[in-house]
Amino acid sequence: MKYVIVGDKKSVNKIPKSPNIEIKQAQTQYKTTLLAYRLPCFPENYRGITWGVQKQSVKYTRYKGLVGNKFKYVYIYEVGCFNRNIYKSVCINKLLGNSPVRPKDEAVDRFLKMNINHYKSDTPKNTKGSYILVCAQVPTDTQVQHINYNAWIYETVKTLLGKNYKVLYRKHPKYNTSLIKELENHENLIMDSNTLEKSISNAYVVVAFNSNCLLDAILQGVPIFAFDNTSSVYDLANHTFDTLDAPYFPSYEVRLQTFANIAYTQWTDEEIRNGKHFEYYENLITCYENSLPKAEDCTKTNYSIKMQHLG
Repeated sequence: MKYVIVGDKKSVNKIPKSPNIEIKQAQTQYKTTLLAYRLPCFPENYRGITWGVQKQSVKYTRYKGLVGNKFKYVYIYEVGCFNRNIYKSVCINKLLGNSPVRPKDEAVDRFLKMNINHYKSDTPKNTKGSYILVCAQVPTDTQVQHINYNAWIYETVKTLLGKNYKVLYRKHPKYNTSLIKELENHENLIMDSNTLEKSISNAYVVVAFNSNCLLDAILQGVPIFAFDNTSSVYDLANHTFDTLDAPYFPSYEVRLQTFANIAYTQWTDEEIRNGKHFEYYENLITCYENSLPKAEDCTKTNYSIKMQHLG
């Protein structure tokens, strides 16, 4: 198998290189988009590599979508979920929970060896927490670019305040503009000024659209509400506020299995340089292709995969 990184200089520099990688690089995103247009469609024994996915609000990241037309499978690298200083996320064709080729029913050993602190009881940490923590996201982020996020976060906070719970609202650290200005004087609304870890630790539940803070919360033993299946912990979450008074909290066994699966999307720089993630994912791709119902359906399926990558 051969691997080709396509990206601007800044993006390419974020990706650890193994010896068998070819690089198609331009100095800027604009020039990289022109480069991507000119690339041929690669044979099936080639894999594309990009840092992140196309961001609709940034015109010249379009090359990341174009790569999905040039390769049957694309490795997408991003910052890690568990520990961003140690791991990078690696997914196929789409990020995390929405990837068509993703880990399932994996052994727990890899996760446990990561020494990630996590809650092990079958019952929630705080059965009567002092507040609902709502974690806002950046409205232009790729994780929420398929919805009107401003409207979603406003209506979500408004709904929760109407249920007579204390709401702790946490702005995203990279986006200081208020998304709920008209609600900020509500008597049950508190603007968060603590660390994320501390805010989660005292919460009754944590609410977000698909933020990585949901993973942080369920690791700490706090029930979560997620509203998009791109979240890596969507299957561990509540999806409607009808369960707010008695939120679903999965057993430790169920949570541990999800953590074990996520662990196989998290790779150290050394593992990436040694191609360990390629070994794992190439086997996963083979299993995925063998699971397709009919040979004649493959073309249709591959087209669908590419369209998912294009977003």
